Amino acid sequence: MQTADVKKEELEAWLSSRSAFTITYFAKKYGKMISRMGYWNDKCRMFWSSRDVQAPLCITYFDVERNDYRTATDIRSISGIE
Repeated sequence: MQTADVKKEELEAWLSSRSAFTITYFAKKYGKMISRMGYWNDKCRMFWSSRDVQAPLCITYFDVERNDYRTATDIRSISGIE
C-alpha cells in the first residue's frame, strides 16, 4: 500500500484490521531506508508532522523487533499480514 494514495482514516482502519504489517521508511537515525515488522494497538496513532495536510504523515506503531513504540516518517510503503 502506498501511503500517499489513501486517507488517514482509511489507513488507520486498514492497519487495525491486520495482525501485523511491514512498514518501510527513511530512518534519520540510520540515514537510510529501513523496514520493520509492527502491529497496531490502542497506543498507536497517526498524525501530520505539521498543521499543513501536505506535510508528511507520521505513524507511531509497535515495533516487534525492538519491542517498543517507534514513529515512522517519510513512509514509502506498508504491507499487511492478514
